[in-house]
Parts: sequence; C-alpha cells; structure tokens
Amino acid sequence: MNDLLNNILDKIKGYYFKVTTAIKSKILGENNEKLDFLLDSFYKLSPEEKNRVFLIGIGSGLLILLLLFVIYFSAIDSLDKNLASSFEAINKLATLKLDHAKEKAKYDSLISDLQSRSSSLRVKPFFEQLSKTSGIYINGLRESRTPIPADNPMSATFEYLDAEMDVSSRLSSSRSFDNAISLPKLLNFINDVEKSDNFFRVKDLSIRSILGDKLYFNVKVSFRTYVPIGASL
Repeated sequence: MNDLLNNILDKIKGYYFKVTTAIKSKILGENNEKLDFLLDSFYKLSPEEKNRVFLIGIGSGLLILLLLFVIYFSAIDSLDKNLASSFEAINKLATLKLDHAKEKAKYDSLISDLQSRSSSLRVKPFFEQLSKTSGIYINGLRESRTPIPADNPMSATFEYLDAEMDVSSRLSSSRSFDNAISLPKLLNFINDVEKSDNFFRVKDLSIRSILGDKLYFNVKVSFRTYVPIGASL
C-alpha cells in the first residue's frame, strides 16, 4: 500500500513539474530570451507607456495565476478520481482473491474426498450388494472408461467410469415379463445408487417396453462416476 501511495505522489510531482516547465518555457522562452527582449523593449518606452504596460502585466500575471490554479485543481480532481478508482479496483481484487481462495478450498476438499472414496470402489461387488439390498436383479453389468474433456479441471486427475446394466425384479429368463421391473423398485434402486458414497449419477435410462397391466418395464440404466486415471477397481 505504501508503494502505491509513493507512486501516486511521484506522479503528482512529475505532472506538476511538467506543467510548470511548459508554461515557463512558453512565456519566457527556452533560455529566457523572451524575457530579455521584453525588458529591453520596456526600458525604451515612455513613462505613460510603462504605466500601461505595468498594469497590463499585473492583469496578465493575475490571469496566468488564475489559469495555474485552474490547471492545478483540475489535476488534483482528476487524481482524486483516479485514486478512488484505484482503491476500488484494489478492493475488488482483494474480494476476488478471497472468493477464489474459498472456492479453491472447496474444490480441493471435493477432489480429496473423491479420491478417498473412489480408491475403495469395486464396481461389480458394489452393484451386486446393492441389488440384493434393493431386491432386484442385475443382468449384463458392463464397465467402460472415457476421458474427461480437457477444459474440465478434473481431467488431469480423473476419468469417467460408466456402469451399464439391465435391471429386473427377477432373474433373467425366457419370459419377457420376468425380465421387467416396476417403477417404484426402479426408482428406489436409482435412489440407493445415488445416495451411496461413490458419487454415481444416472447417465442414461432406456425404457424399451412396457409390460402387463401393472406397468412393468424392460429397463437398461447407465450410471457415471469419477475415478483416478488408470485406477484398478
């Protein structure tokens, strides 16, 4: 902060010096040659002419002094506005820095939590255990991994893991009705998966047909989560 104030004061001094130097050079000349010419001319005048010149000089001096005051106070006003804008920008920067630090702390906490939870994830045992708890059957569980887009900051550490499966209320059989599931059971299963500690979310839900009067469905569902790149699960 002290460095900023010193820089501002230096700018004020520099601006004032430039203004006064320019005015002096304009009125008196580079080497006071205009002043010498005026003095020579003044001594050659008659007393009455000298009095008139003297009065004109006083009036001109007052006018110049007034002009200097106007320039000075205009510069001070401009400096005050620039200073106010600078302090406002500094306050905004401090606020943004604080907000960034808070968001980074949240992000780092999320990444740490995600790494900790995904390190203990075993996909097949997880869904098999959950299916028993939910009273449903999983058929054809398939896992796949895809890179996270590069514009996502998580792409340097994590990749997507997708788990796709057919779900039903009974073991797979030749009868299509046995391979179906009711809507309440399907929703309960999805809710149990998403409430787990593994950050799974529904990626895709495909209802291929509706069977029976009680609205049973042939369903394929895909869940997605994040896992460390190359992690063995």
